[in-house]
Amino acid sequence: MSNAVIEPSTESEESMPEDHSEPLAAGGAPRGELVPRSIKETPDVVMLTQRSSVAAERFRRLKTRLVNESKNDERVLSITSAAPDEGKSFVSLNLSMAFGAENPSTLLIDADLRRPSIQRWITPTPTIGLTELMTDQVELDHVLFPMQNSQTTILPAGGTPSDPTALLSSSKFAKLVEELRNRFDWILIDTPPVVLFSDADAVSANCDGVLLVVRAGRTPKPMFKQAIGSLTSAPVVGTVINDVTFNLPDRQSHYSGYYNWYYYEDRKK
Repeated sequence: MSNAVIEPSTESEESMPEDHSEPLAAGGAPRGELVPRSIKETPDVVMLTQRSSVAAERFRRLKTRLVNESKNDERVLSITSAAPDEGKSFVSLNLSMAFGAENPSTLLIDADLRRPSIQRWITPTPTIGLTELMTDQVELDHVLFPMQNSQTTILPAGGTPSDPTALLSSSKFAKLVEELRNRFDWILIDTPPVVLFSDADAVSANCDGVLLVVRAGRTPKPMFKQAIGSLTSAPVVGTVINDVTFNLPDRQSHYSGYYNWYYYEDRKK
């Protein structure tokens, strides 16, 4: 087991980046590559704005643990939470950047098509993503956005479809993940809360493992158990406990978040 101090999650923030239209390439196909994009330098992006902090080091440690515990063919992880506002997208973004810092062939997919969060950290904000790809409005290369200030590539959620579960449980999504396996060494997929929706378990059917994020003082123990029981399609390889405050000095030092990494030796096969 290893401990880590991280910045508190800001997943419920109301501020959103300004909207920008995608440029059009020949034939009218939007191409995100024509507009250089970066990850916003906000305090919660600790892997960018606080690289030397204890918080960033804990994400690097978590990444190292995942790499060391994985097998050669276990390279796709989904990240979910028991309920909303527990910091799963905050963990997804910073962890993907920890992977990308040492392996540029790292992809973060925002598969939370109900309440997308990852794209709010991107500037200019993408207006296309996974939804448009899955509904045949764009091609894959048009929604893979390399970041100018990070080694991580991001496939944002895009718009909100009428039936997210149908898209994420389709054979088309399964084929997409397989194609991306051939392009990237590591893939992290941010998914909706598993207790409320079946989307996370549908996505996990195409993954090698699941990280479950819970928030200290917020997630009831019965809900945590329900979340574990709801993840049936892939092994739960660990739990991230987010936003534990020990004392006032911790808060004043901006190290008010905390997570424990638990590796399940009896992972489901």
